[in-house]
Amino acid sequence: MKLALLALLMFSSTVFAFEKVKINGKLYVANGFDDNDLVELTVVGTLPNSCYKNPSYEIERKDNKFSVRLFAHYVPLPEGCREVSMPYTETINFGMMYAGDYGVALINKKNTELKSLQIKTASSQLVDEFLYGNVSGVVENDYNREIELIGVNPVNCLELDKVVADVQNAMIVVRPLFKEVGTCENKPTPFKIKYTVPFLDDQVKGVLLHVRVMNGRSYNYLYQNQMK
Repeated sequence: MKLALLALLMFSSTVFAFEKVKINGKLYVANGFDDNDLVELTVVGTLPNSCYKNPSYEIERKDNKFSVRLFAHYVPLPEGCREVSMPYTETINFGMMYAGDYGVALINKKNTELKSLQIKTASSQLVDEFLYGNVSGVVENDYNREIELIGVNPVNCLELDKVVADVQNAMIVVRPLFKEVGTCENKPTPFKIKYTVPFLDDQVKGVLLHVRVMNGRSYNYLYQNQMK
């Protein structure tokens, strides 16, 4: 019995052995955060093969400078690694930050990518100065560049006012603005919002849709920037 247990433990340690390794990614930093927002940055990349698991990050801060280090767990498989690229997206939540200018360095496997982050003073004490929809997903159209932002608002009195979009290099910040109409009741209300993604000819590898969401949050989606 003891021998069987020892063999099982040795087998388990072999199967689940892993190595923490550096990986590459691209950092997206949106403009327009206030000091009452939850500041969320996004990293998008691909894992080299099927042996790379659970991409994550570590953050170090020195004064107003942040260093973000990417890593994954390399887990050798008995049958070998499948040579397929595995895309990943990581949302890095910095929480609420004081107004000011910050620097963010994404430390990749081979280089370091530097970005600036500006936090402005909010003109309102509310978490959101606007009513954003509770977006939780994106549905693409196979035939054109029209997408649908889908979600469920927690009350039934919110009505779409307009969609404001701001192109920021390889990122499009999308703000679905709602307005309050009538009496609010706590009835979950699903919604769909149509939006046509503009083609950015200098961003052939895709653009990040950074959608502002209810309660100071964001929803991020990598859209393949192809002509359709």
